[in-house]
Amino acid sequence: MILFSVLFFVIAFITEPRKLNPLTLFLFEWIVIVFLAERHLFGLIETSEQTFSIIFLGTVMYVIGFYIMKIIYGIFKSKQIKFSRANFDLNLPVIKFLSIITIIYFSVDFVNSLVYLMQGQSLNYIRQLAQKGVLFSNPIMNAIRIIVTAPFSLALTSIVTANFFSKKINNFLLISIILILIFRLFSDGGRSPIVYLAISFIISYFYSNNEEKIENKALATKKKFSIRIGKNQIIFLSIIIATLVSLYFITLSRSGDDSLRYTYYYFAMQPIMFEKWANYISSKGLIAYGMSSFNGILFPIFYLLANFIPSIGYLPTWRTVYDTIELLGTQWLVITNYGTTANSYVSIFWSLFFDFRLPGVVIGMMLVGLIVGYSYQKVLDNPTQRNIAIYSMIMIGVFYSFQQLITQNIYWMTGFLMLLFIAYKKER
Repeated sequence: MILFSVLFFVIAFITEPRKLNPLTLFLFEWIVIVFLAERHLFGLIETSEQTFSIIFLGTVMYVIGFYIMKIIYGIFKSKQIKFSRANFDLNLPVIKFLSIITIIYFSVDFVNSLVYLMQGQSLNYIRQLAQKGVLFSNPIMNAIRIIVTAPFSLALTSIVTANFFSKKINNFLLISIILILIFRLFSDGGRSPIVYLAISFIISYFYSNNEEKIENKALATKKKFSIRIGKNQIIFLSIIIATLVSLYFITLSRSGDDSLRYTYYYFAMQPIMFEKWANYISSKGLIAYGMSSFNGILFPIFYLLANFIPSIGYLPTWRTVYDTIELLGTQWLVITNYGTTANSYVSIFWSLFFDFRLPGVVIGMMLVGLIVGYSYQKVLDNPTQRNIAIYSMIMIGVFYSFQQLITQNIYWMTGFLMLLFIAYKKER
């Protein structure tokens, strides 16, 4: 698998107009994961060849899907030009309204967490409380988090970073995302908001249409533009450095002296976690039939129905699937010979395996390759703020393939729908 991945990583890196793309990111990530997993460091349990074969097959189908879309998009590009070049503006009234609600919500959350921090507790302790729902047990507040604030904060990250490299930077949105990021960082102790921001910022930086800015000399001289690019580069590097430093201290706060060992587990345990949870659902005879992959959209629907129309309740079949997915975060499995336990990191392959077993991995990974390939071709063809923001969220999903299929995530899926249908409006 490693040789195949390295080969196509090199091909994509050399031939694609953007070095950071869905192929290079995915393949590099899984080269690292498989390589580290095969080393069995720190007592990591050995993964079977069958599991590695499923991962390899899924990777092959992802590559095939990506290149099929590249060919299809090239053939029908002339027919898509009108659609792909539709102009969209930020839907500022809606975005500002949701931003204010989100800031207020997470500021309350932040104050609750600050009490524990002032008492000398760590971010790891805060995160445990957040996961248990101790910080907010009010059902109304939980509903607001699930349906509005948490998803919107993710969507806003991509919106702001795409806007940052445009001709008209919206300072209100920039300040909003900074406040939300700070509040979330100290509210649940998680690293995800920082990672989301970093990925979105990197994508926006490399995919923004700088050529258009250069050609528009009526608005600025070449010297002023060079200064603008120079400032952007400084800001870009500053954010990357700040992100790395923040991730280091958060990891240190949560893992202490074992940071190196746990960092290794984070990027090596996916194959064994996939194997253990695949064995679990197989032993129980559980098949999700697509509900695993689309849990991110199904949960909000059933949640609203069950809470506003109690007589309907939750669909039993889906509830079984949901409860199994929830077990990923609450049930800790042994991953080392020393008894070290872990949760959550089952990978994209398990999400699809849960749906239809091996055919789910084969067909699902090809579909994922097609979808990310389409978004990539579209942003190359027309790098508008909307296309860049959408592509950023998709690339976040590609990055988190080591954890799950991103459409399984409730917050990401709802945020992505907000990005598609609410955040932007067509120009009149």
